[in-house]
Amino acid sequence: MAIEDLLRVWPPPATPIAPGTPERWASAEARLGFRFPVDFKDFIRAYGSGWIAGNLAIFNPMHTPWEDAPDLTVILISYNTLFEHVNNARLPLYLRCHRWAGWLASVADALAAFDDSYTQGQVAPGVPWVPENYPYPSWPPLGGLIPWAVTEYGAALFWLTRGEPDAWPVVYGHPHEEPEVLLPGTMTEVLVGWLRGEKRLSPYPIDAGRRDRRPYFFTQTLEEVHRIEESLEKGTSL
Repeated sequence: MAIEDLLRVWPPPATPIAPGTPERWASAEARLGFRFPVDFKDFIRAYGSGWIAGNLAIFNPMHTPWEDAPDLTVILISYNTLFEHVNNARLPLYLRCHRWAGWLASVADALAAFDDSYTQGQVAPGVPWVPENYPYPSWPPLGGLIPWAVTEYGAALFWLTRGEPDAWPVVYGHPHEEPEVLLPGTMTEVLVGWLRGEKRLSPYPIDAGRRDRRPYFFTQTLEEVHRIEESLEKGTSL
């Protein structure tokens, strides 16, 4: 299993942040109307919240008190998309104000950058939107993209939610780059290949991983990221 390979090459933290419980996963899945891939749940249970290589932030749904949330399948379907495009509101304010909306708001914000009606026809000033570069629809409904991580450069890693969740492939996308790329393998298979140097998360110049061949590391807070980056810059021990 890829999660076992990941644990061998990349030790998890001693005390993961928000690793989740079976009850909270069940609540999340019941309210969202889909099942998360098992390898993602295994990853969160082992690593919890954090940053990969100081660059890739994982969206951890286990921070969210899903037991307090309503049936979101009804609410989201009524919007047809996850976010409204009224005054560039990416998620209706009345939803954002709830404690259970944190993961949902992060997902909506990541998806908004890839939506033509939000970007108003441009991916950057003077750079036109090319619909062919973004062939996959956004969740909801299932069959579209659900982001599970974002980078400091604005790129995102998504599941393409077609077929069984445990077989959902990964899509890399960046609104300022070339077309979205379908990566072979599940979330943990992609991460294992990346950590072993067997694949990149992006075929483009901005890669969501190693810079200047620095070592990979997992950190639980941005403060840890900054401390490690400073140590690497100075060439001192971590």
